[in-house]
Amino acid sequence: MQKIILMSEIRSYPDQLDAGMVSYLEEGQVETYESFPTFDLLAFDWYDIQDPEAPPAQIILYLNKEDLFLLCENEAARTAAETCFESGPDNWESAYRFFRSLLLGNIRHLDALEAQVAELDDDVADGIEEGLQERLIDMRNVVLRLKKYYEGLEFLMECVCENEPSRIPPDRKPSFVILHSRTVRLVSQINSIREYLTSVRESYQGQ
Repeated sequence: MQKIILMSEIRSYPDQLDAGMVSYLEEGQVETYESFPTFDLLAFDWYDIQDPEAPPAQIILYLNKEDLFLLCENEAARTAAETCFESGPDNWESAYRFFRSLLLGNIRHLDALEAQVAELDDDVADGIEEGLQERLIDMRNVVLRLKKYYEGLEFLMECVCENEPSRIPPDRKPSFVILHSRTVRLVSQINSIREYLTSVRESYQGQ
């Protein structure tokens, strides 16, 4: 079975999600990758990159040989999961396709964000004052939010790739190595943007 559900619905599937595991999940202690004798948990905080005001929501992937559940903290996370999900020939391939889709377009989003920082830089150089301080503060919040998001995904992919012994099928492991490389690039890019923004803010404060 492959299913996307709300976290509040996990007790509706007793044949697939045993009571002990459900109780463990309800404690809210799962934050990244955890491997158990018969299943794996991949947890991360999802951020809507298009809505900087939206709070993060946790998504947990539960995988065993037979089942894959995407457990979502709220409706927004479930909608995002449904949008990104693509069933594959096995559960690990389906998980890979989900994360691949989740990361699709994020580089372009950061390129656009960097262009916005460049506009702020130009406005500082031109001596524009109206609303600039607020725009700088808003941009700082956006950048720090994305930094936290991408660092969480990068750490998750690192844990998945480095876990030994791994239940990831050998022919699926390279796909997750690729995902890890993509998250490393996202972290590097958002850190570069943060440094650029810091330089812009320092120039503004020095005026």
